[in-house]
Amino acid sequence: MVCVDVRINAKGQVVIPKVFRDAFGFRPNSVAVMVEEGERVFLRPKLGVGEFKRLLHAFQKINVGRVDSDADHAEALESRWTT
Repeated sequence: MVCVDVRINAKGQVVIPKVFRDAFGFRPNSVAVMVEEGERVFLRPKLGVGEFKRLLHAFQKINVGRVDSDADHAEALESRWTT
């Protein structure tokens, strides 16, 4: 885990350290998503449609045989509501 202190300026701005910009692909004018979870705040890049599709495709390759089809998932959900 990498931990870096950052300073919040008078305008409430924070500079994302280079190590994080490089690791997570933050580029000038890119959009980020800030998420609050309890007493923590997370910052992550917002994925474009193309990048999301690429990551989803890579995930599916890694998880071959472990990802249920939509039909299997729908059937499992339906069985929970009908019993």
